[in-house]
Amino acid sequence: MRLYLDSGTAGEGQDDAPETRRMFALLKSLRYKEGKEILHFEDEGAEHNEEFWRKRLHIPLLFLFGNKN
Repeated sequence: MRLYLDSGTAGEGQDDAPETRRMFALLKSLRYKEGKEILHFEDEGAEHNEEFWRKRLHIPLLFLFGNKN
């Protein structure tokens, strides 16, 4: 199983970026392998909307559905 965590840092509530960082740290402490089983991407200055999601959509798609080696 692979998990992808993503957030921007702009706008009200910073897209919950601090909470996402904490979740990522927790999952790593539970021995999820970074880059293999879990990936966290934080888009500095990005807002929580479709414009910004579109710019980084390739990241989760490649991680979750790309090369499984």
